[in-house]
Amino acid sequence: MKIKTLTFVFACAVGVSFGLLGIPTASALTWDFSQPPNTADGTSKMFDTTPPTGTMLTAAGFSSTAALAAGVPDVPLFTKSAGVGDMGIGLTNDGVGNVLLSTISAVPVPGPTMGAGLPGLVVACGALIALARRRRQRIA
Repeated sequence: MKIKTLTFVFACAVGVSFGLLGIPTASALTWDFSQPPNTADGTSKMFDTTPPTGTMLTAAGFSSTAALAAGVPDVPLFTKSAGVGDMGIGLTNDGVGNVLLSTISAVPVPGPTMGAGLPGLVVACGALIALARRRRQRIA
């Protein structure tokens, strides 16, 4: 009985370790808003990550509901890269020191991967089948 229990525990441990091999890892994404230097960008602008990965983020300047009702359009954005502390993206209508964001970093949460636990499942099932065969051979 002790050998069966040890074999079963070993099969489960091997199955879990193989199953964990397929878990994806995530790396941080960073968007740098201090490029291109000193340009008016309109009311919205798209930014790629640094280094570029194709994961785009859109920055937009919006007016308040009351301002929009009064006919004031959305606020244009302005990208600055003129020295320390004054680098990033801001709004053109709020005067000096108008940098709102310089960078954003985010760590994406990995989603489930199809087949990630399949190797572990195959090994665990194989171990259980081997255990059942050995049991039948001992009985016979």
